[in-house]
Amino acid sequence: MGANVGRDYQYAIGADAGSVEYLYDLGIIPPRQHFQKFSKYVTTGNLIERGMGFPIIEWYWAFLDSDSADTLRAIVPDDSGEVRVRSLDDDLDWHTWRAVMVWPQDAPDVEKNHRLKVSVLFKCLEQID
Repeated sequence: MGANVGRDYQYAIGADAGSVEYLYDLGIIPPRQHFQKFSKYVTTGNLIERGMGFPIIEWYWAFLDSDSADTLRAIVPDDSGEVRVRSLDDDLDWHTWRAVMVWPQDAPDVEKNHRLKVSVLFKCLEQID
């Protein structure tokens, strides 16, 4: 990664508003992400799809080194917990949200000092900027 490439990304995370740090500064490569405006969609009686619930974001990596994975795990050591997260929305605008971060129930595959196919889900998003 070039010297300034990581700074173009504003992905950030912290346990609370005072501890939010950019992933770049934590030594974590930027994730790929998926943003969804609603946590679920329902089909109404006239077959119209309607979104319901809070937005969700998923961050995922093909692999993370053990240090990066451990850094993320230190923020939310349990299966889930409240965090502040900075990520893109569906208009590709950066925002910070209060969210519940959820680790997958299945542990990622491990190869040497890397974890493969790592993902975390942020749900119950409440935009704070």
